[in-house]
Amino acid sequence: MKIHFSFADNSWEFNTSIHRCLIPAMAIKEAGYDVSYGHTSKLDSVHADVVIIERQFFLPEVHYNIQRLRKEGSRIIGTWDDAYHLMPDCVKSKPAWNAVNLARFRHGLKFLDVGIVPNELLARDFSRNCKDIRVVPNYCDGQLYTTPHKPDNRFIRIFYGGNDTHEQGIVESGVIPALQKLLEKYPKAGVYVVGTPRIVCLFRDNLPSGRVGNHGWMSYDEWPKYVAERADIIIVPLSGEYDRRRSSIKANDAAVLAIPMVASDLEPYRGTGACLVNNTEGQWYNALSNLVYSDFARRTLGKRIAKTMGDVTMKGNVGKYEELFL
Repeated sequence: MKIHFSFADNSWEFNTSIHRCLIPAMAIKEAGYDVSYGHTSKLDSVHADVVIIERQFFLPEVHYNIQRLRKEGSRIIGTWDDAYHLMPDCVKSKPAWNAVNLARFRHGLKFLDVGIVPNELLARDFSRNCKDIRVVPNYCDGQLYTTPHKPDNRFIRIFYGGNDTHEQGIVESGVIPALQKLLEKYPKAGVYVVGTPRIVCLFRDNLPSGRVGNHGWMSYDEWPKYVAERADIIIVPLSGEYDRRRSSIKANDAAVLAIPMVASDLEPYRGTGACLVNNTEGQWYNALSNLVYSDFARRTLGKRIAKTMGDVTMKGNVGKYEELFL
């Protein structure tokens, strides 16, 4: 069986294509399948039994190739992981998802054999447009997680990673005032932020001077080691309808490395084993304060997430994709 992954991200913006196409492609190839991959702009030359295409169903050339491949007998699987119909203004790609392209996207879903997304709400949103839509999570490349998490209980690092699309969750969740109060009480606590300048500034400008470390955006290959070395508690503040439709990708780090996580009590992180809080300053403070204070609480929550999530590596979940090929 020949399988082809057609990814949508360009080389300078690789993000969602890593998890929706490249990581699955590599793991499925290692499992013994004949696998190739390339950008959607190269679809004209693709001939395969199964073709997985990422998100760009609104483009005329992609639509044309879907029709061509269907006539050749290919099974067409669409993959995407964003709520394009609910994008906030800060998302750089929002202009591409205007009303016309969104309508074309929905129309293009009708020609898929299967559509896969990482969130149940996202599946419901597009279920009337796609005859068969399933939830397939974003899995991680387990081979990159070679550095174990070794906490130093003398200093507790509260870790956050995100880009501009996460601003609403940070601002509206109550996490910033909770961190202000927490850092005032616990001299051994600090915050570490990996993200775009706008996100870094949200934390640095609103928290005590010298208590926030930061790093700019980094490649996926660098990420697991960085989290292992700098995260003692992972936080995931979310807010609003767009955030409700995100994947649970940040729980993968927590599960593989057994790091405790505190997240807003919204759909993406329910069922992960993370400590879930309502978006109030008080709930965020109480949850984080308990974890900063207690090494036992941190270890217990980290183990719970690892047990609840189970194997979140792509290699351990190739079967989820094999089910789609039939």
